Order: sequence, then structure tokens, then C-alpha cells
Amino acid sequence: MNLGAVHEAMAFAAALSLPVLFVIENNGWSELTPSEAMFRIDRMARRAAGYGVASATVDGSDPVKLRDSFAAAATYIPERTWNTTARSPTVRRPKRAIP
Repeated sequence: MNLGAVHEAMAFAAALSLPVLFVIENNGWSELTPSEAMFRIDRMARRAAGYGVASATVDGSDPVKLRDSFAAAATYIPERTWNTTARSPTVRRPKRAIP
């Protein structure tokens, strides 16, 4: 989320009112640093306000909620002249925890 290319893409899409859904998968880490040590906001989706676009936070560990939220966004985006950002909190697991 702190890469220049990400911000450039969001700014470009917002400026041209492109129908885009940006999905931010937040596993609680920013490279090797916990997210709470890097960001002063409680939800990454709030960063969308800086671009003047709508945002939502969805439980990333619930596939049904993700599906339903993305389906709602897919119908919402074409009706608007702006893009949308969805944040999907998830859990980072160590390699040894993955079967």
C-alpha cells in the first residue's frame, strides 16, 4: 500500500473516473513491520478518501462475505463515475503453518 505505483494507479483511476475495484489484502504486516507501527489509521480502506473514492472493509477470512461484497461492488461501480476500494483483512501465517 506504500508503493508509489499503487498511489499513482489510484490517483489516475480517480482523476479519469475509471470503473476500477482496488482490492487491498491486509495481513497486518508491511514487509517485515507490523502495520500498526507503520500506519496511523485503523482501516486501510480509509486511504481511499484521499482520492475521493468510496471504500469498504470486508472480512477477508469469510469467502461468502467476500463474494457477496465483490458482487455488490461489481454492480455498484458501473453505476458511478468513480472507482471503489475494498479492504480485505486476513491473517499472515508462517510457512510451517501451511500444510
